[in-house]
Amino acid sequence: EAKRHFHLGVAYFHNRDYGNAVEELRQSLEINPDDNKAKQLFLETRNLDTENQVRERSEQGLKFYQQDDFYSAIQEFNKILSLISEQASMKSK
Repeated sequence: EAKRHFHLGVAYFHNRDYGNAVEELRQSLEINPDDNKAKQLFLETRNLDTENQVRERSEQGLKFYQQDDFYSAIQEFNKILSLISEQASMKSK
């Protein structure tokens, strides 16, 4: 079962579907927490997923800002801060 999740995670990773890759690799590690290969790929994939989310939120926030929808822009930028904060707290563990 752990191998199945790992291989699905790798497939998602190669398709740049980092969100699904993170989930599959997380499930693999729940079953087999000592799999160093899965751990390494999980960490790399999680970082790439966060980077993508930050980029998408930045673009959306800028669009809202340019439309003078400041409330929505602030919401997007606050989501970015939450993502970055969450990423930093995970790295310190």
